[in-house]
Amino acid sequence: MPLIIAATDFSDVAENAIHYACKLAVAVEAEVMVLNCYSLPVVFSDMPVPSPIVDTEKLATDSMKEQLVKFHAEYPQLSITSSVVYGDIVEAIEEFAEEHEGPMLVVAGNDYNNDTSVWIESTLLHAMRDLEYPVLAVPAGTDYTQVRKIGFAYDNTYAGSDMALLELREFAEKLNAELHVFFAHHNVMEDEKLGEINAAAQQILAPVNPLYHVFYEQDVDTAIQDYAAKYNIDWLVVMPRKHSFIEGLFHKSHTKVMVNHCGMPLLALHHN
Repeated sequence: MPLIIAATDFSDVAENAIHYACKLAVAVEAEVMVLNCYSLPVVFSDMPVPSPIVDTEKLATDSMKEQLVKFHAEYPQLSITSSVVYGDIVEAIEEFAEEHEGPMLVVAGNDYNNDTSVWIESTLLHAMRDLEYPVLAVPAGTDYTQVRKIGFAYDNTYAGSDMALLELREFAEKLNAELHVFFAHHNVMEDEKLGEINAAAQQILAPVNPLYHVFYEQDVDTAIQDYAAKYNIDWLVVMPRKHSFIEGLFHKSHTKVMVNHCGMPLLALHHN
């Protein structure tokens, strides 16, 4: 059975994302693992102090037990497990995947309204950029509803995107969702194939009959937000990689603006 990993820092935003992950798991018949990666507080002192590792680990473990009691009670039909580990979320998930089948999805809360949030500025963006598995950022307060339309902001460059495109197709199939592909053309007057997506991407996505939309605006953020609103998109999908028009979205300020204005979960797929 496929696995969804729900990352948590035990905040309200993260708890909401776990609820989202659980409801999504019910819809796609998946299991859920709630994951907390803790770090040690930095202590500046000339005096010897007790090691904080035991207290930090115990606090995280106790918080996890409390949350699992609630989630087991609310979603008795789901298999929900947990893991509390020290260190980095990307390393923790990669180590887990070495011993088990990798997750179909990693879900994390996105506290985009909090400008001082350490979670959004480090952990979430780190996972979205560097984790090889799909990462879904769920905005604060977003409840799960059936995913009927998925929008994919694509740079129309096939090289290295075959695995991401296959994952995108699988999500559309699992969710029985309509797929909209948004892509940019910069040389409008010179391009003889204006409005066409590359043939290799078309072939991979063909089984789900996507709808293609071309745009010419220089402001990528605004163009994608407008398309997402126009077509009532439920999930917005991006593929972060260097040297593409989409790369700018993954500067932290651009990501906050996009999620804030679109008001929807943002799914990051990764090139191979």
